[in-house]
Amino acid sequence: MRIRSTAIIISLLALTTPTLSAFSSQIDQVKIANQRESNKNIGNYFEESKALIDEGLDVKENNPKAIKILKMMNYVIEISPENANAYAYRARANNALLKNIEAISDAEKSIKIDSNNIDALFALGVAKVLLGDYKGALNPLRKAKKIDPQNINIYLWIGSAKIGLEEYKNASKYFTKAINIDPMDGYSYARRASTKQYLEDHNGAIEDFNKAIELKEVNQAIYSQIGWSKMALKDYKGAIENYSKGIDIDKDNPNNYYLYEKRGESKVYLSDFKGGIKDFTKSIDINSKNAFAYAKRGDAKYSQENYKDALFDLNKAINLDSQQSWFYRVRGFINYYLDEPKNAVSDFNNAILLNPEDPYIYLGSSVAKRQINDYEGAKNDITKLINFYPKDAYPYSLRGSLKIDLEDYNGAITDLTRAIKIDPQIEGLYNNRCWAKYKLGKFKKALIDCDQALLLNPKDSYAYDSRGDVKFALGDKEGACSDYKNAISNGYKEREGYLASEEGSWCRNMPN
Repeated sequence: MRIRSTAIIISLLALTTPTLSAFSSQIDQVKIANQRESNKNIGNYFEESKALIDEGLDVKENNPKAIKILKMMNYVIEISPENANAYAYRARANNALLKNIEAISDAEKSIKIDSNNIDALFALGVAKVLLGDYKGALNPLRKAKKIDPQNINIYLWIGSAKIGLEEYKNASKYFTKAINIDPMDGYSYARRASTKQYLEDHNGAIEDFNKAIELKEVNQAIYSQIGWSKMALKDYKGAIENYSKGIDIDKDNPNNYYLYEKRGESKVYLSDFKGGIKDFTKSIDINSKNAFAYAKRGDAKYSQENYKDALFDLNKAINLDSQQSWFYRVRGFINYYLDEPKNAVSDFNNAILLNPEDPYIYLGSSVAKRQINDYEGAKNDITKLINFYPKDAYPYSLRGSLKIDLEDYNGAITDLTRAIKIDPQIEGLYNNRCWAKYKLGKFKKALIDCDQALLLNPKDSYAYDSRGDVKFALGDKEGACSDYKNAISNGYKEREGYLASEEGSWCRNMPN
């Protein structure tokens, strides 16, 4: 049995050997065919991916071109895991999809396989720029530039990194290099224009933006940026025109909330408060979370003395964003005019905490504190205002007036004299100094100041009233009575009560 079985097995092996050999050959042929097909697919995928990359990949989530490249390169990497180009192309796709961590991982794998892979170096630099690692981006981008010094995209991204590092002049140089390589690339002009804005060369920026538009680089962002530069140049009509063009490009674009907001702001600068309010309302309709539109609409309503509605808008703005100092500043002034000085002081205090370098906050705080008789606090605020404007007469005049309230007449005279030296044409300064000298009993010197106030403005009712008191103190009752009557005829009605009283009968009964 054993011999017979062995013989049978040998016979079977003999019979099946040619068959197995043929089967193995068929498998090899299939493998070769599959490999050829895979190689063909890989070649096609690389060719198609390169074409899509060369067309340009917009940086946005769910970019269909980038998703297609990603799928094709996943296939290639599965078959050929040591293919540097596959990782590099996948990194480029991840750049476009804003998957920057994945882009860095793929780029580094590619560079490990091939340290001079330009797509990987470029993708690595782009990912780092998008993640805010501007210094880290420069090294791979510079290496890529050495490999391909005529690639304008490399210069554009180095320029973007330089902007991130606030090296605006250097950024502009790289954008200029891109323009020199391809003078017909509108995007390069647009990028250079943005650096000129940072350098406050707004005329140069507008020139570059217009060149970009001429080269068919037309989009909302460019018109928005032109509008911004026009506003910086105080060409508000030009700003409105460009914001309107941006809106007209795509009226359903959700980003229009910003263009309406800025157009409304431009209208307010032209004192078109109704038009501004209308645009701010459109901005809010598109984006109800836009705190700035509420604040600016409230500010426009405040300018129209519509204080209650203005307060509503500023409350809304602060609820949406409590970190904007000027929101509190505007609300502080609104509360002041609504006769809510304590609320106003609270708002100004919050504004100062957020931005102690805004001089207008101290001005508002001082008037609100004065309203609640906190003259010392008001004086301290004005002193801070003077630190911002040491060569401006107005803050000295305010502090001089406050010192009169505090009965610091000598201090008031010092401040008012400083103000007069800066601007000797303001009649109110002489009137206030006249009053301070009067309170110190320096009647003759006071009279000189009141005379000067009336010389500058013969209809200054306050100066007439002050001079009346001075003349009365000097014993010139006839002159005093004449000045009191002139004060009343020029609008100082408070003196009417005095003349109607028993105390003022001496003047009332005096013939004209």
